[in-house]
Amino acid sequence: MNLTKEKLLCLWNNREQIFKDKKNAEVITRFDAIKAFFDEVDNITITKNDGKYSIDNKEIKYADNTYPSPDYFGCDSDGISAEGAFNGVQNMLDKFPEDYHDLIKKVGCILGGFDFENNKYMSPDYRIISNKIKDNNDNGSLVSSGQYRHPSSNFADNNFFYVIIHTLKQIKENSFKCEESDVVLRWPGFVGENNTYYYRLSIDEIKTAQQETLKHRFPYKFFYMWTHRDSCIHLLSLMPYQELARCGDDCKHQDSGIDMNFETFADEGNEKGWKKYSDKIASYIEPDATKRDAIFMSDLSKLISIIAINEDQSIRNTEELLRTGNQAIILWGPPGTSKTFSAEMLVKSMLETESLEDVKFPNQNEKGCYELVQFHPNYAYEDFIGGIAPQVTGNTLAYTLKEGVFKKFCDEANREGNEVKKFIFIIDEINRADLSSVFGELLYALEKRGQGVSIPNFTENEYKFVIPQNVYLIGTMNNVDKSLVSFDLALRRRFSFVRMMPDLSVLNTMLTDYSVSKDVTNSVEDENLVAYIERCEYLNNRISTSQNFGLNENYQIGQAYFMKIKDFLPVVGNKEYVRITPLELEKLWEYHLLPLIEEYLGARADEKDIKDELKVRKSEFIQAL
Repeated sequence: MNLTKEKLLCLWNNREQIFKDKKNAEVITRFDAIKAFFDEVDNITITKNDGKYSIDNKEIKYADNTYPSPDYFGCDSDGISAEGAFNGVQNMLDKFPEDYHDLIKKVGCILGGFDFENNKYMSPDYRIISNKIKDNNDNGSLVSSGQYRHPSSNFADNNFFYVIIHTLKQIKENSFKCEESDVVLRWPGFVGENNTYYYRLSIDEIKTAQQETLKHRFPYKFFYMWTHRDSCIHLLSLMPYQELARCGDDCKHQDSGIDMNFETFADEGNEKGWKKYSDKIASYIEPDATKRDAIFMSDLSKLISIIAINEDQSIRNTEELLRTGNQAIILWGPPGTSKTFSAEMLVKSMLETESLEDVKFPNQNEKGCYELVQFHPNYAYEDFIGGIAPQVTGNTLAYTLKEGVFKKFCDEANREGNEVKKFIFIIDEINRADLSSVFGELLYALEKRGQGVSIPNFTENEYKFVIPQNVYLIGTMNNVDKSLVSFDLALRRRFSFVRMMPDLSVLNTMLTDYSVSKDVTNSVEDENLVAYIERCEYLNNRISTSQNFGLNENYQIGQAYFMKIKDFLPVVGNKEYVRITPLELEKLWEYHLLPLIEEYLGARADEKDIKDELKVRKSEFIQAL
């Protein structure tokens, strides 16, 4: 999430449209559910005496009228902790009376990142704790599969619901002390030499270690945000918090890393604390602090959570996929869906850079580098891998051995010292070439990473070509272009495929404060922009459902085409808004949209029924917004 002051202002101006967008409904539902829980907690009275807790003057007991264990690892002592998603929370539900079931579920879902409705579903977007076990920072991955479910699942089923509620009350009253907390990071496992996580530590030593670790982790920070939600930004989960640590300087939280201790975070007078940070971000939108009420802070928090989770979701998902299997993916979809742009954004994310030029092969940074080639019908094996190629010098024709770009790239990735770097190779329009011919024996090398294969003409010193584990392949493919050759089935098996469909919501930001010349920006007026997006969505719907056209959703028009409207808009300068009129809409239709649709339709575009419908579609599209 590359959030800046200017971008935040633009998004704030369009927040109503963003909140109405269906793709954001899940995040908004989660946000509102968490808010409802904290509102409920505000009305609960909880006390602790001699290790026993009471809610609203009623002692908390199991359904069999016994008391829960007062031990730090009480859930483990009482047989509640369990392997598997939500199983420990379910055990807690089984032990306590029904009066507490609603609170138990809500606390468990928040701690574990579980969905409130489908409790077994754990989303990386919802988690408030990363995969780190003992590390004192929040930089860990949020992937929720296999063993990596354990940190969140253990956090949910090793904390009694009332301990969490008592902690929330203390944090709200600013009386909370980490070193006295009863919140458990994870189950202790085996104590002694067989303990994987806390080797040769006693139970008391493990307790102290977990209390120290939690000082730096996100859960207490999350609790602080929400218990102080009327005056502070309160985020949906850890993911938005991680994203804010990577933003531009004007929106960035913390100087480096995500390891701030809770005492500093909750210190309202500390410039690095969350209250001061919230005030700074809020002041970009509303400089007058007296006008920032609870509704303002809620909308701001919801907006930042949506942008952090959904704006770059496809990039994160694709990056996770690229790290698995054969480490080779194809981004495919209709024209104009930003496939190449997404590939480049993936490079920026993986190499942690804002400048592609700085990491364009042979340039590298400490994370690695990337290369981009575009395939075409004349692209050959000799260009990609290498071979004998003609070379004219003066009047002399000679044949020399030429190294291909992919061979050079893989050889560099194999060089000693580069093993920990990422080498990302983008093949734009991958299916425009004869793939079987271009890849040759690489079909084997793609699947058997690290194993050498012999390639023609490169046999000196018993050379073997290797595609190492640190090479990642990203292809882009336009799936409706009739000039494309078929994608070789044997090669298809070596790639994972990521479908990319039109995402018109990006027009909200791309047509707000866009540059038209040096130091001059244009912005489309808010209501006019909303109407334009709706118009574009309607056109795509008609294209994919028209019986005359006989097309489907794969023939929708990508956002890049609708972005071209800005080429026809007048320059009004930084202080005024521009409006999209029927004049600009007609130009966009005639010069960009109609030619593309006619290409989709092929020879049928000359049929009377098709021509008549195209006239109707044009008439609808160019009407005043």
